[in-house]
Amino acid sequence: SDVLRAQFAGGFGDASTSVWRPEVGSALAWRWTLRWIYGHEDTLPASLLVEVLLLADHFQIESLSAGILAWPMEDIAEEVVFHILSAWACPEVLGGLARRCVPLVVHSAELWLAMWDSAPQNVALFVRFVPVLCEMDRLRLLCGYVERRGSQAKESPNAVVFPDCLLSAVGWEAFPVDILEAASRDDVVLLAELAGLQLRSSQA
Repeated sequence: SDVLRAQFAGGFGDASTSVWRPEVGSALAWRWTLRWIYGHEDTLPASLLVEVLLLADHFQIESLSAGILAWPMEDIAEEVVFHILSAWACPEVLGGLARRCVPLVVHSAELWLAMWDSAPQNVALFVRFVPVLCEMDRLRLLCGYVERRGSQAKESPNAVVFPDCLLSAVGWEAFPVDILEAASRDDVVLLAELAGLQLRSSQA
């Protein structure tokens, strides 16, 4: 708690939540977390759940993290996933929420619109738990996201870059060994043909 209190030291100690700006997270999430540390039993709003979990994980407040992960998510799953898609960090602890929530709300058109505009690390966490018939479908979904980002940035198709963080969303063990071995040697031709995306080797 000393670390958390230090965030409020100096001229920011008496600032309101509308004025104070922490380095990570919102002032409201910090305020709820500090009140919890000092024994207050305020209900955690769904709008702050992801941010408070990130703060709890960042400062290793294990009891708070465990309590949040044990909460029923069925009625708030869509809101939780919206906040996962805009989270300021994507540590593995968010995977526990995504695993439970994403399959429940995968048919939400609003969520898919938000996904296309989200950062790669957030998209990786979302797509990792989207139910698919096969991992090729998951890879094609990610390729569509990458192509869309390239199009919005007005990049040449040959310049499209597949962010490394998206690789963690795919179950690569489901792919043919020869394709994976070639990709490990920086030969992405077979993988690009399979995915339908123009990929460049890292040496190109």
